[in-house]
Formats: sequence, C-alpha cells, structure tokens
Amino acid sequence: MRRILIATLTAAAVLISLCSCQVTDKQEMTSSVTETEATKSVTSTVTAENTAYEDVYAELIGLIRTVISEHREDNEYIPDDDLEAVYYTSLGYGDKALSEMGYTIKDINGDDVPELLVICRDSNEKADKGSQIIAAYSCANDEVSLIFSAYYRSSYRYMRGNKLYYSGSASAFSHAFGTYELSTDGKTLTCLDFYFSDLKDGSESDTGYYRNNTGEFDTENSRELDITDDEFWEMEEKLEKQALALEYIPFDVDTETAKTANSARITAQYLKDAQGDYSNAERLEADNSEYAVEVLITSDSMVKNFKLLSLTLDENTDSMRFSESVISSLESIGPSSPVVLLVSFPGSVPQYGISYTDTNGKTVEYSLSQSGEDGSIVLSEIS
Repeated sequence: MRRILIATLTAAAVLISLCSCQVTDKQEMTSSVTETEATKSVTSTVTAENTAYEDVYAELIGLIRTVISEHREDNEYIPDDDLEAVYYTSLGYGDKALSEMGYTIKDINGDDVPELLVICRDSNEKADKGSQIIAAYSCANDEVSLIFSAYYRSSYRYMRGNKLYYSGSASAFSHAFGTYELSTDGKTLTCLDFYFSDLKDGSESDTGYYRNNTGEFDTENSRELDITDDEFWEMEEKLEKQALALEYIPFDVDTETAKTANSARITAQYLKDAQGDYSNAERLEADNSEYAVEVLITSDSMVKNFKLLSLTLDENTDSMRFSESVISSLESIGPSSPVVLLVSFPGSVPQYGISYTDTNGKTVEYSLSQSGEDGSIVLSEIS
C-alpha cells in the first residue's frame, strides 16, 4: 500500500486534488486527444518557409504564461479544458510556477513539425530540466491543437523516438503504467501496452494485475497476469528508467532568449561507446583507411539538410577559418534517425565538420575534432 501511495503522488495528483477536483470515472485517466475551443482559436500558418516554430507557438505560449501568472489566486477563474492540467499544476508551485514549469519545442514523431511540450521540473534534476509532460500541442492544417494532457494522478514522459511512458492511478488500489505511440500526423496517441492493478471482484484486499493495449482500466477485457506485487512494480521501474528528462525554457524567460535556447541539441560520440543498437543508422563515409573511426551523431529534434563537410584551414587569416566542401548529405536526422560518420583525426586541425538547418530555420556548422584531454569527440561551432 505504501508503495502505491508514493507512486501515485505525482505533481498533477497533488495539485489538482488541492483544488478539490474529483475523478469519478477511471476512463478519465486515459489521454485526451480532442480539440478544444481554446486551441482552436490559436492559429498560425505553417509553410515550408516558416520554420521558426517559436513564432508559430508564440500565442499559445503567451496564453499559458498568462494563465500561470495572472490566475493563480483567482478563485473564480475556470480554465478551458486543454489548459486544466497546466492551470492546476501551477497552483501547487505558487510563486515558483513560472520557473518550475516551462516548455520545449521538439519533434517527437518525425514528421518535421515540432510539438510544443509543457514540462515540469523533476525534483532530482537540475533547474530547467524535467520529464513530466503536462500537455502537448502540435500544428496541423494551419492550426495549433492539443494532442494530450495529463489528468488527475497521471503523467506522460518522453522516451526515444515517438514513444511516451505513461504512469497514473485512479485510486490507492488501482495503479497503471504503459507505453504510448504518437501518430505520424501528431494528432493522436495509440496505446501499445497498458498494465494496471485493481481489486478483484468482491474483494476488499485481494489485488489483481492486468494487461491490455486499449489503455483502459477494464478487467473484463484484459488479461490477468500471474505476478506478485513486487514483480508489478519492478516492471514499472524498468520502464520508467527509459524515460528521458528534457531541458525546457522556463515560462519566466523572455521570448527572444527562448528562441535561441530552443534550437536543436546535437551530440557526437564514438559509436563503440554509445548505448543502444545503431546498426540500422544511416552511414556517411569520409575516410575508409585503417585510421578511420565511427562517430555517432544524434539530435534531440528533427533537423534538416544534414551535411558531412570536408574542411580546409584558410592559412591567409589569423583566425581559425575554413573553406568547405560537401562530402555527402541526408535530408534530415532526428531522435529516431541518427547518423554514423566514418572519419579520421590525423592532426590537431579539424579535417571534417557537419552542418544542418535547425528547428529555428538557422544553418549551423560545427567542426569535428578530438579532445586533447581525454580523446573524446568535440563539436566546435564554426562562425
């Protein structure tokens, strides 16, 4: 019982319960994919030329910021359905809400349209980083709309690719966890696996454990599992470890600073040191000699026009400037589509680099080199 109670005290649970919001139907625990009037009114044209999604979502970000800052002590304020989770979560944070809550603009389903994710900081993470997603929005048909939001005693957390980890509870005896997949059009969540506990019919203490792929607390249409309480919680703990904390822009950060901070985050490391299976990753080859090494490039958001560059140092200048030529390229890379580069590091001057168009429509270039301290891969922005 103690473990169940602890696991269910997520931020949304505590905050909404403080506001006396009651859940009478377990079906309210499942994700909401309906479009509400509040998001219908937030529209913006999305074209191939308009890649600055900070501007696309600016009106909604401003609306959320207003809800958090101006209605915290307004007892008569009733939020629209798609802002309920944001509003009630902010109440619990009080004066810290604008800094403890934030957003990131990140393509999590690979459709080249970044989603707007509203996030809360995890207590065990550094400032401006969290895994609990309070609400998610996307652009479709020139319109910003709600994809899903967390409800009473529930939360979603990002996994790799287009997967989300779900955890929630309807009562002290009924807890659930599972995985969901965001559709390629960014409109709906599909349940992949759903595990839950509940009291068996006619029992006041005998707990059963069940599994389905509907995302519903429905014992009749679920398969009962022959597992112990400890095994149930171990299964969730194993799944929870796959969830990733995301850096977010606090709602108290001004818009211009946020535009810079919301650019894609690119990482580079030796493939041999990377965790996970990258055997199906795209490969770009610059050097196939005995000195070549495999370098894994990953991005937390979908970026376009990725290029592997050959760099030649311009010796006619005092500063580190390069002439460039394109060795090979890809249309895009992203969270579920990394790339492996076959390159070498013959000296201290970078011979290779990468370039791409980030989520704000800016072309970014980096040189690739090895650290003189530990030999790790170093990305240095080329001005």
